[in-house]
Amino acid sequence: MKLADVKRLAVRRGVSVRFRLPQARECLVDAHGLARVPSLDGPPDFNLEDEFARAEHFVLEAVASKPGRKSGGGGPQVLTRRRLEELLAAGPAEPAGKPAEE
Repeated sequence: MKLADVKRLAVRRGVSVRFRLPQARECLVDAHGLARVPSLDGPPDFNLEDEFARAEHFVLEAVASKPGRKSGGGGPQVLTRRRLEELLAAGPAEPAGKPAEE
């Protein structure tokens, strides 16, 4: 599993994905597929892909579809690397908040 796979998942499902980095930092992959480390104030002294490969826990959270409302219901989901890999292997899914066609 690569960081690019998680970026695609975030875009397709309309979720953000967070994971911990060394030195009490966190990476956020937003629903646009952009990965950023909000606490950085300059060039990183690490490779984000390498740090992603070391991460074991991830938090998936639906993004707000309208101000003040969460889409998809529920709250943040904490997933292990294995469960995230299973989600990726399951293939594309409907974006959060979009009803599935019957």
